[in-house]
Amino acid sequence: MTRVPDSTTGYSYDVFLRYHRAQRAWARQLAERLDREGVRVWFDEWMLQSGADRRVALRRALDESAHIALVLSPEFVGEPWPKDELYSGFPHAPASQNQRLLPLIYEPCELPAPVRDLDAVNFVGSDDDATLFEFQARQLLGRVKPGYRAPTDVQRFRLQTQPSQSQALMKNDQDLNVFRSFIRNLQQFIAQLSSDRSPGSAEENERQIAILQFIQRLFQWNTADLQFERGEEEFVQGRYPNALAAYDRALNIDPNFAMAWSRRGDALVQLKRYREAIDSYNGSLAINPYDEVVLNNLATILGRMKRYKAAIANYDKLLDLDPDDALAWHNRGVRLAQTERWKQALSSLNQAIRNDPDNEQSWLARGYVLQALGRSKSAIASFKQVLEIRPHDAHLWRKVGDLLSQRGNVRGALLAYNRSLHLRPDLPETWHNRGVLLLELQYYRDAAASFDRTFQIDPDRAQMWHARGYTFERMELLGDALLQYEEALKIQPDYYPALYAAAAICNLLGKSAAAVAYFNRALQLRPQSFACLYGKTIALRRLKQWQSAVDTCDRMVDIDERDAWGWFGLGMVFGDRGDPQVALECFDRALDLNLDDAIVLNNRAWALCQLKQYEAAREDAERATTLNDANANFWHTLGRAQTGCKDKDAAIASFTRALELDPEFKTAQRSLDLLKAVESSALPSAQAPVVDFAKQAQPEVLPAD
Repeated sequence: MTRVPDSTTGYSYDVFLRYHRAQRAWARQLAERLDREGVRVWFDEWMLQSGADRRVALRRALDESAHIALVLSPEFVGEPWPKDELYSGFPHAPASQNQRLLPLIYEPCELPAPVRDLDAVNFVGSDDDATLFEFQARQLLGRVKPGYRAPTDVQRFRLQTQPSQSQALMKNDQDLNVFRSFIRNLQQFIAQLSSDRSPGSAEENERQIAILQFIQRLFQWNTADLQFERGEEEFVQGRYPNALAAYDRALNIDPNFAMAWSRRGDALVQLKRYREAIDSYNGSLAINPYDEVVLNNLATILGRMKRYKAAIANYDKLLDLDPDDALAWHNRGVRLAQTERWKQALSSLNQAIRNDPDNEQSWLARGYVLQALGRSKSAIASFKQVLEIRPHDAHLWRKVGDLLSQRGNVRGALLAYNRSLHLRPDLPETWHNRGVLLLELQYYRDAAASFDRTFQIDPDRAQMWHARGYTFERMELLGDALLQYEEALKIQPDYYPALYAAAAICNLLGKSAAAVAYFNRALQLRPQSFACLYGKTIALRRLKQWQSAVDTCDRMVDIDERDAWGWFGLGMVFGDRGDPQVALECFDRALDLNLDDAIVLNNRAWALCQLKQYEAAREDAERATTLNDANANFWHTLGRAQTGCKDKDAAIASFTRALELDPEFKTAQRSLDLLKAVESSALPSAQAPVVDFAKQAQPEVLPAD
């Protein structure tokens, strides 16, 4: 986009706006404000076309702009690119060229050489002060727009730009109108005396002017104080609109009345007009930046409005004035925690506790911060400090139980949960977490009883149904477990742990089509979950949907070809399809990634048996049984390989070992019987089953809360 140069200045743009990307939103706001006044702004979001050479476009824009406005911040001056793209030519340029630079200070920073001695427009704090932003924007307009008259007094500007109910009340205030009339007459008399240039009256005129100016100021002070006192009376009575009107009258008389600005903010807070309150507190601090009460009030309101960064900045100012203010340290720590600056939050809360060791709220906040930092032992100690003061806090006892459980202190956790439930037996979270702990201890019936209490209090808790299902699953009541998972999904259809658990149970129950449906729903939530993809592969194999199973395994390989699960799944599917050579290649890839995976070794041995490569099969099967000698399938595969190697005695021993581990292993029994019945040393034995991972799929970890 190009513009025709202005005939008076010779420039196409009035302002070239340069900023760091961290200030993009603020710079856009400023550009829009200037644009509304007819200022021709070069702003990259508006001017740069797609595919354009950015460096060339910037250089052209610099040449075509009357002023170059730099949004100065630590980010801006800290990066090298401004020196390359902007300052080249400026550091040693003549003063007339440097005059084109307009420094706009967004945040305090070390100013670079080209702008260090220039008159800057100070926008510091304007992010959180709309009136200050508008005031400084008008100062900038006065610099770049000929004939524009910018306001000169920020406090009077604040008052003038705060239209409110109180201004309407002021118009009807007879006392104030009489006072204004008196002041205007007094000012006219002073002006008349000032214009009297007669030789004999100059000294007398100066004396009279001084006296009248003192009287004028005295009346202003007294009248502003009277209005302020009226406001205080109304505030105490809870008549906040009337109090606000009185404070406004005081400020209209004396815009530099800091206390009136502060109390005006308090009245606005009571009326829940928080944005106006922030502006009023800023007005007070502009006059008296050392008022600790106002700093604290402003920080509190900013925090309530979730403007945490600004709140922290005001607490920092407050602590510069009083480093021993425990409440300020505490509130600063809380706001830092809300921005997830955990280490700084901990430091601030530690300082609060040093200054006020009996403040339970600081100990409590410290505990939560330590928990977020993963320092559970210290968090427990902090919470116990609170419990010494508040021993009947059931919620806090539950929190201590949670942390003790995380640290493996089972007995302590159970005692803490029981203490919580003794104080408040109606807390479903405590019953639930107690049940999870009992479940981990394998006290399944006690866990089920704890979940039943959760159900009685809050039956619409998906986590509770999921935990109950897992309990039934561990008790080998698979059908009942599936019913619990389905109830959880009725409450929360996108609850991933219940979706995965239901799918895994369906696999175990042989409900392969239902398993595929559940896995598909789970994969919509976590499309790269290998557990879901592999579980789906198991179900598809049982449905003999070979191509879909291959596609699912290919998806795992595409996600991460260095993960063995995808290759192992492919080997299983191709083995099912009767293609042992391709299965062998897939198992080779899986073992390249994990040399000591006993299950992959066993299945590669089986593929080698199908290819009649018995010696290699025997080697793999022996390694598998060495890694895990308690798996009946592994011993059966070894017996099959030994049969192929014509080692009858070893094969009999292996089949016997398989039956010792699993007396119901019918295939191993048939292989043993056939081997004993026939004297031939190279018999074709019945096919041994390939290991099915369905029985080894692990459910999701239970949520602790």
